[in-house]
Amino acid sequence: MKSKEFKKALPNTACRDRKCLKRRNTNIPTRAVVLHSSVNEVGKMLLLSIITSFIVTIGLYLTGQKFEKKKEKINRCWEYLNNGACGKAIDCCKTLIEKYPNVSALYYCLGLAYHHIGKIEPALENFKKAEELKNTLPHKISWNSLLINEIKFYIDYAKVLRSAKRYNESLKYYSMVLNAIKEEKSERIKELLQEIAETYEEIGDIDNAIDYYEELLTYTTDKSYLYEKINKLYKMSNNKEKYHLCLEKI
Repeated sequence: MKSKEFKKALPNTACRDRKCLKRRNTNIPTRAVVLHSSVNEVGKMLLLSIITSFIVTIGLYLTGQKFEKKKEKINRCWEYLNNGACGKAIDCCKTLIEKYPNVSALYYCLGLAYHHIGKIEPALENFKKAEELKNTLPHKISWNSLLINEIKFYIDYAKVLRSAKRYNESLKYYSMVLNAIKEEKSERIKELLQEIAETYEEIGDIDNAIDYYEELLTYTTDKSYLYEKINKLYKMSNNKEKYHLCLEKI
């Protein structure tokens, strides 16, 4: 068979030339073309990844900058409150709530400010709103960055409820916090036991009041005033035996 006839007999994709097969169909890419194309695709993907990372970084930076400014404004409200300027704290919180309506730290601050000046209903409304927003992301970010303690929030909430004479709800929050921190040996335990004992005393539940005052003795160095308090309650409950025992400790 002649050379031309031999080439015609080969598949369209190849021909015999110098003892090797060469592609005849130029539509089928060579290995070099495929490799070059793959390198280009990888390069594009890397470039896209770098650009995306850069955009995300810039976005996070700008978000961080905005939040820092926001945090400064919120901190200013708390500074007013901590310095006893409740009126300024209230105005500050109200202004910022119009701009940041989902930041629970502002409602907490506003509720405390109202409570400090004896406005119980507005205080309750704002504590309730702060609690509703408790599980939202703005709440978590703002409370963590402002170092606001959730335990302290519920103690304050219980105090407001007690001021509103909503004793059952108040005791519910006090008990919840006490269970959460019962392993602690801190001033918070002392504060809680005092609040719970006083609340029971206020509603006339003498037995429970005595129980919590007696538990408070464990956390108190100067016990004389507590023994006087307990002795008074024993007298009110007509428990003469314990009344006389308590008298001996005063």
